[in-house]
Amino acid sequence: MRKLLRRLHNALYHARCFFQPYNVVTARVLPKTWTDRDELLFHAVFQILADFVELEQPLLGWDDRVSGRFTDTVKMREYIERSYGPEAEKEEYYKELSPMGKVQYDREHERQYAINTEMLYLYEWYMSKNYEFNDTYYELTGETATLEENGLRVAASGKEKHLTTSEVFELECQRELVKDVMLRRVIGIRGHLWT
Repeated sequence: MRKLLRRLHNALYHARCFFQPYNVVTARVLPKTWTDRDELLFHAVFQILADFVELEQPLLGWDDRVSGRFTDTVKMREYIERSYGPEAEKEEYYKELSPMGKVQYDREHERQYAINTEMLYLYEWYMSKNYEFNDTYYELTGETATLEENGLRVAASGKEKHLTTSEVFELECQRELVKDVMLRRVIGIRGHLWT
């Protein structure tokens, strides 16, 4: 009977994986239309982080986990502070450790605290859409640009000029650099995205 139940369970699992595969990443913030590969790569990496934080819920205690997505960052931060922060209770674990064991335990706790804090920071940065460039900067140039058959046509918009087009372009380049740095930071914690 157990063998039959195991086979049934395996068959159901494989059927579920066929219709909802675990190895597919859907960038939820992107439209289903064409997206340039550089943007898709950025959003795919952050979507993996978001799925991990929301669905696998590593920033919650076992008893607090829920089915479905969990997005309450206040509770996640409270868990990190309570479990790994400087004020975390360690006495229960300390009583069975040697002095060297306590030092190693403290180091591991500090490392885990730094990793979880970084994970939550990157998740919050992405979910608050801090990666987006504010297109209203272009309005501050006092110009409008339209694409025509023979090229780009720039004309005065009638608004006051506060920035040059090259200054706005520089701001946009800086935003891209920030995105690259944040992407590297996610890659830096890649080895900890498992439960």
